[in-house]
Amino acid sequence: MAEPRWQSFGRFSGPWIGGTTIIPPPSSLLTADRQHWLTTRVETGATFGTVVMFDGTTVTAAPDQFILTYPAELANEDFNAADDQGLLGKLLARLFALPDPGIQPAANALKTAFAAAGWYLSPLGELRYLTDHSVALVGRKIQVKAGDLVHGAVLRDTITPVGGAVPQTGPAWEQSAQWCRLFAALFSSSAGFAVQDAYGRERLLKMYKAPRKQTLAPCVELAVFGKDLSSVRVTECGPALDLAMAVWYSNSVNAPAIALTCLQQAIVGGAHRPDFPARLLRALGSSNFGRWNAKDPNGRYQRTRRLAIASSLWPPSLFEGPSAIMPVRLEGAVA
Repeated sequence: MAEPRWQSFGRFSGPWIGGTTIIPPPSSLLTADRQHWLTTRVETGATFGTVVMFDGTTVTAAPDQFILTYPAELANEDFNAADDQGLLGKLLARLFALPDPGIQPAANALKTAFAAAGWYLSPLGELRYLTDHSVALVGRKIQVKAGDLVHGAVLRDTITPVGGAVPQTGPAWEQSAQWCRLFAALFSSSAGFAVQDAYGRERLLKMYKAPRKQTLAPCVELAVFGKDLSSVRVTECGPALDLAMAVWYSNSVNAPAIALTCLQQAIVGGAHRPDFPARLLRALGSSNFGRWNAKDPNGRYQRTRRLAIASSLWPPSLFEGPSAIMPVRLEGAVA
């Protein structure tokens, strides 16, 4: 396994390790499989074992890059841990529960590290305090009881000290780098690959099935495909819609609310409109959120486009020429 490297992202910084087990493009014609793979390709290069700890999320891991803590919740401390922890904990619980001896050493090492920090992972995937004691939050001492949820700031200060801004050298770096090694060892274990893949697919289907309002009612899969996503093949929906929704889901992993807004904007008039795929990609690539805009040569639109082309999953005509729905340059916005 590679050694952790240091990287910064805005005001945050810390270690990361790149995965080395590559997930090949799917041979399946199911659009859910293709959407999931493109998402992992954008997030981690479609690899198992990638662990990122430099972006303020404490730990981000798995091919889909699930996070341990929500930076937005930690930005304004409310002293309520109930909404601090992200989806990574639930995946950790599934990996810890595997009886396969191939993963047990890595799982036990991480459990031991949690215990040394004063935490345990519940079967539901929640990090909780082991004992009654006090913790420091924004300069205040807060009393916690055994079994209480661990505050996100405590997780971040312990795993990526301090406050998600880990220095390049010194004790804080060594502490964070060791946590990075422990997580990478777990997520690099082939015994857990099937669980990681299944968890990512499960989250995709939940996103599509979640109840929505207005133009996306009753849910995204019915509003767009008219049926359960898990059974939709590219031969049914066509490569244009397949590509557009793969890019949409990939963006939704980065920012669900923004992606839903773009989808609502593009679907006016119905997903059956021939121009809907182009409208959706234009909405995503015209967004000024983060680095989504197509004008950014290294932003999410251009990076996703390059990876989609390289995969050969979609015909070149969708990217170049008069019928392109994901051209290198976008003109105008969604009407």
